[in-house]
Formats: sequence, structure tokens, C-alpha cells
Amino acid sequence: TSASLGRLDDMTFHSMKKIMPSVLAGRSFTHQLEAFQVLEHASAAVLGIWGEERARFVTPISFADGTLKFESTSAVAKQKFRVDEVRILNEINRRCGSRRVVRLNVRSKGF
Repeated sequence: TSASLGRLDDMTFHSMKKIMPSVLAGRSFTHQLEAFQVLEHASAAVLGIWGEERARFVTPISFADGTLKFESTSAVAKQKFRVDEVRILNEINRRCGSRRVVRLNVRSKGF
């Protein structure tokens, strides 16, 4: 309708070049991106250390303030995770390229 077109004419549009730096500087976006990257590195690290068969029982679920949380669907995998915790932590940080993860936390799911 002409009324809605009039409102569009009044809107100011900015180029992506001007908008992107402020979006990228936004706290929540950068934290979400960092968390996603850490979760990806964590999955790859556990898979590399344990292999596909065992790694399927442990899943990284969240990362915030240096703490990476995992869920385990197996009591045995949870216990083995705690035994290998330092090795897993070091491998995750190696893959991240810095010491982003300070602490690992594994909790039970479904048992």
C-alpha cells in the first residue's frame, strides 16, 4: 500500500561496510562465535583422542567464561572422560590456538 511504501522511503539504509564493524564488535555475537568454535574444536579433540566409537557417548554442549560443558550418555564414558580430562583439555586448547578453555565439566544425561 502507499502508506507502507511511504514508511520505506523514510527509512535510512546503511551499507554493510558501515554496519558490520559494529555488529562484529557486539559482545554477544563474538561470544557466540567463540563458543561455536570451541565446541567444534572440542568435538574434534575428543574424536581424535577416543575414536568414533567411544566419542559418540560424550557431547560438548556449552562454553562460557572458560568453562566447557559436556554431556555423557554413558557412566563408563563419563568416568573415562575424567581420567583423560587433562589430555582432552590440552588438545582442545591446542586446536583453538590458545588457552581458551580453563575447565571441563561433564554431566550425565539419560542415566
